Amino acid sequence: MKKESRAAFVICATLAMLACVATVALAPSRAFAEKIVRVGIYENKPKVFTGEDGKPAGFFVDLVEEIGKREGWTIKYEHCEWADCLRRVEDGRIDLMPDVAYSIERDERFDFHKKPVAESWSRVYTSPSKAIAIMSDLNGRKVALLEDSIQQKALEQMVGRFGYHVEVVPARSMEEAFRMVADGRADAALTNRFFGDYFYREYGLVKTTIIFDVVALHFATGQGRNADILETIDNWLGRWFREPDSPYYRALAGWMEKPAEKTLPAYAIYAAIAAGAVILFAAAVIFFLRRQIAVQKRLQAELRVSREKYKGIFDESVAAIFVFDAGNRFIDANRAGLDLLGYPIEELSLMSMADVAEEPSALHAGERIRNRPLALKRKSGETIFVLCNASPITDSSGSVIGALSAMMDVSELKKMKEEKQRIEQQLLQSQKMEAIGRLAGGVAHDFNNIVATISGTAEMLLKSATPDSPEWEKLKRIHKSCMRAKELSMKLLAFARKEKLNVRTARPEEIVNEVADMLESVAPSKISVVVEADETAKIVNVDANQIVQAVLNICLNGCDAMPDGGKLALKTRGTLIDEETASARGVAAGEFSVISVKDSGEGIDESILDRLFEPFFTTKERGKGSGLGLSVAHGIVVAHGGFIDVRARKGEGAEFCVYLPAVDNAKYESQEKEPAEPAQRNACGTALIIDDDKEYVQMISEALEFSGFNVATALSGAEAVDFFRNNFRLIDIVLLDMLLPEMGGKEIFAALKEIDPDAKIVICSGYSVEGDASEMLNNGALDYVQKPFDIAKIVSVAMDAIARTQAC
Repeated sequence: MKKESRAAFVICATLAMLACVATVALAPSRAFAEKIVRVGIYENKPKVFTGEDGKPAGFFVDLVEEIGKREGWTIKYEHCEWADCLRRVEDGRIDLMPDVAYSIERDERFDFHKKPVAESWSRVYTSPSKAIAIMSDLNGRKVALLEDSIQQKALEQMVGRFGYHVEVVPARSMEEAFRMVADGRADAALTNRFFGDYFYREYGLVKTTIIFDVVALHFATGQGRNADILETIDNWLGRWFREPDSPYYRALAGWMEKPAEKTLPAYAIYAAIAAGAVILFAAAVIFFLRRQIAVQKRLQAELRVSREKYKGIFDESVAAIFVFDAGNRFIDANRAGLDLLGYPIEELSLMSMADVAEEPSALHAGERIRNRPLALKRKSGETIFVLCNASPITDSSGSVIGALSAMMDVSELKKMKEEKQRIEQQLLQSQKMEAIGRLAGGVAHDFNNIVATISGTAEMLLKSATPDSPEWEKLKRIHKSCMRAKELSMKLLAFARKEKLNVRTARPEEIVNEVADMLESVAPSKISVVVEADETAKIVNVDANQIVQAVLNICLNGCDAMPDGGKLALKTRGTLIDEETASARGVAAGEFSVISVKDSGEGIDESILDRLFEPFFTTKERGKGSGLGLSVAHGIVVAHGGFIDVRARKGEGAEFCVYLPAVDNAKYESQEKEPAEPAQRNACGTALIIDDDKEYVQMISEALEFSGFNVATALSGAEAVDFFRNNFRLIDIVLLDMLLPEMGGKEIFAALKEIDPDAKIVICSGYSVEGDASEMLNNGALDYVQKPFDIAKIVSVAMDAIARTQAC
């Protein structure tokens, strides 16, 4: 067979493989101004290499030189080894890298043009003495290949799939891999078919039938770099693909497999000798016929090898490959395709694409497709997601008779993307809750100062009034309204403040019993409250008042869901939270105690479950709910290292489970009873009030003076520190607000303690920035009194502090 005929045969075979993923685009060339393009060169004959004259050569070099000549580029070549070339193009030291196989992982590091330059596959080459013919023969063998190449990952996936053990011997170049096999350092070499078919004879190697991993070959640039270069390459490739005698096909024909050296045919000598004799002429004719038969046999053998090559590529490909007829009915599928859909070939051949695609019109026989996302249904009913590439199959007249499609399963990548979006949504929700918490804290602070002033003034007026006076009921009404305002403020603060100021060990059953006692006075009589305690519920270390508030809020929400009456069950139990659940909930794994609240009400629509704990979100009628109850409960529980799980459906009631970390070997401290109100006593000493609210300062000053204290005041931090520095020996007690302008309570506290380490300081504030109050209590503050408060409470605290060091 002539060299030109063989080259034409190889070109046709290559074009058939290109048809699966190539896309056709019409784009006119554009003339650019002179442009310097730095191109990477590594050794991978015949695609790209350094020739004997020291100049770059190869199939890809011919293409880029031709494009550069037409576009006016000045091309500068950068010589490097494969791994170093990839690093240089990634960081921008090289503008364009030829001969890069496309993969999903590389797509995250590089940009590729749309139309592949060619398609290649990997083949195993070996020494004739090694007896390696099929995949199983590689088990226990050493295989040399280019380090960090696409072939390395493909080989590891393939042998892992069959359970074989293959020792990978890394090489810096493909020539080195072939040398390793030739001198016995490796049993076989794995290279792309362009290099292998060109050089295997030179190293005394033979081809095996082990072929797999069809890949598209491209030029590549760094991520986000040189998009104009890639667009220009696409334009020229699109034009050259349609022109049979284009520079593309000339370069392709010139760099195919190196032909074996041929010797002079023996029949030529016999033909010359037999010219004068009939007998010799007849012998020559017979000899010629025999040669023709030999040629036919050789062609048949090559055809058989070609079929085996196709079968190897088809069956061993990690991509799922399907063949369709013109009606989108399955004709054939490789092993990866059958595994993808879960059907045997006998069943699949009776089906069409419409039977497995969620969109019946997802694939048309005459359509070229590039990386189209599709949703398919497996035989098991499971939905999977794939990226589909497809090209039409045509007959000799150009009519479409089917389609060839390659699909890659990206279900795991899609799940990872969805999980990323879910985490981002949780972060946004957390940031929103944090912002609302800060707003609520600031509002509550100012509101508490106002309520404290009104409440304290009303309380002092009540002391001087008698029950039969006309003002008595009015003052009582003012004081009662202040207490209601205080309750609303406490809800806001419970949502905003995460620090716990009264932490102790408590039993879960004690908490639910206290909640049940409260419900007796607030729950409608038509609702029965049942408490069930389980011995598995362990002690918890909490601010019991806050947890009681959280559970009570959930119970009241359940009562509202039962307007016609029903059952409210409070239960306790213990459980173990594993690492996976703990990670999903944002808590530490271990033992937890659970307090569950289950109602028999109207249930909750599943569409709003993710909004239940948003502040001010409520499904109740206007005026029947503030929308703070569940958000307050959520904030309290999360601050204690726990979480709330909701199980609810519309019309089937709801169950809220509060999970709190259990304490191992903790000594139980039963909650002390409230001490009896102290007997009336006279105060003594001097109190310094530090607060920026003038009305509040005036009210508390009058209350303390009425009780016998001498009072000094400061409306700012700087004023307070200066006064205390000059008079600290006369000051017996300091009442300090937390939020002051310019200089906050924490800074003032530190400054006062620096002047007098023995200073007696009581934190008296409407709100504390998270952690500040706890830190000050640990550093010597005597107490924390929450505004608004009863006058008797703050007077008692001040008296107790002074009485510890002096008699009044």
